[in-house]
Amino acid sequence: MKKIKQLLLALAVMTMISLPTYASSSGMDLALTYSSTIEDDSGQSVTNPYPFSAILLPYYEKGNFSIELRLPFSFNINDESQLVFDTSVFEPVEKDDDSDFEYIMSNISHYLTFISYIQFGYDWEDFNFRFGKISNSTIGNGALIYHYRDDSITSYDTRPGLKFKLDGKYLGLGFMGLEGITNDLTDPDFYGGRFYVKPMYYSDKTFFQNTEFGFTAITYNATDGNDSSSTTAYNSVAFDITQPLLDESSYSMFLYYDLINEKNFDSDSSSDDYFVAEDGRSISLRLGLDGRYFTKFSYNAYLQSYLSTDADDTDANYVSEVGQLLTEALIPSFNGDFKFYGETGYYTTNGDSYAIIDSTVNFEDSELESFTVGASFKSYTPVLIFNELKVTVEKTYEIDDSSNEMEESFVTGLTSGKNVAFTIQSDIQYGINMFDVGLSLETDNEGTLEYSYKFGFRISLF
Repeated sequence: MKKIKQLLLALAVMTMISLPTYASSSGMDLALTYSSTIEDDSGQSVTNPYPFSAILLPYYEKGNFSIELRLPFSFNINDESQLVFDTSVFEPVEKDDDSDFEYIMSNISHYLTFISYIQFGYDWEDFNFRFGKISNSTIGNGALIYHYRDDSITSYDTRPGLKFKLDGKYLGLGFMGLEGITNDLTDPDFYGGRFYVKPMYYSDKTFFQNTEFGFTAITYNATDGNDSSSTTAYNSVAFDITQPLLDESSYSMFLYYDLINEKNFDSDSSSDDYFVAEDGRSISLRLGLDGRYFTKFSYNAYLQSYLSTDADDTDANYVSEVGQLLTEALIPSFNGDFKFYGETGYYTTNGDSYAIIDSTVNFEDSELESFTVGASFKSYTPVLIFNELKVTVEKTYEIDDSSNEMEESFVTGLTSGKNVAFTIQSDIQYGINMFDVGLSLETDNEGTLEYSYKFGFRISLF
């Protein structure tokens, strides 16, 4: 009974601490956990002297500047019902056999973990940067890095990531600019950036004054399987031409054209903690429109033609492979994969929501091989009891082998209930309880339904 009272006391104290400051653009979130035992240096379980752990996340926003700190505490409740805190986490790390430089860098890395993020500016602004946990970040028009979120760590953890854009006009070099990104400065899963030039920048009042020619290169430290103990560096590159059609403070429209050469990765990997490489590379051309309306609402639509999905994997064949495929692309033909993608979304500093429609068509020897169409909604912005919500539905149209035509018309297929996959994933917050819910429904060519589900539970306090 006494331990229960102590736990309730701790919860009450933490609840009072975490009340947000609604009078200004500031507040504080909090996560609380309890662990009665820990492992010592020999791997044995021993009694935890500080079984309660809390992470305080105070934040402040003003204009296009925002900051969030990450302050971890461990504590216990003594026999006099007093809180006793462990402050060792705020002390410098111990110096072993490291050099002075290594010791300094270790302490810098240690204290950087107290910064969840610092952000100035937004992705669409010519000068912006974000340090800390990377969220909702895009490089260029998203040829290689698009709406990236670092989901390899929990909502309450951070990594010293960096994302920035610097247009040269702020340095008197308006004809060029640079973007960069990595999810971790000390141990990155990927890093790279985009360099662009504006050849017509000094031609006053011309339509092509701000036309950009860009080059993006990203290096991924990926595994060749589900074992993350060893990694290999893989490169992906993209060339783009971006033409502003409208560019005002509250709305914009850009026309872009990309040539993309990217490493194939397993999108269905059982782990979100690292990239898992697959054989080959994908080479594609992409034409699209993107921009904003009402400042923070975004849109993007493109048509992507895959010249190859299994190009040679060696660096030495980058140029020859791309050159050969581009030469072949000049001759009109209907082969390979074609993808249409349309999206509209809403941007915030740490959360974002998107409604997406996409379709993939595959031709082989100028004959239709497969056709799929899908729709999805993704929200990382807390709404009511939903902390995160992802809903996806995909329809696959069967192709008649003899006629090479779809067995169902487009409209009929949308309502037939055949070959449909539906998934929903959500984190639901109810009081201090968090529920992880997932449901998958799938029908075959006859409309027979199969389903699977998952359910998880944990206690969180905000």
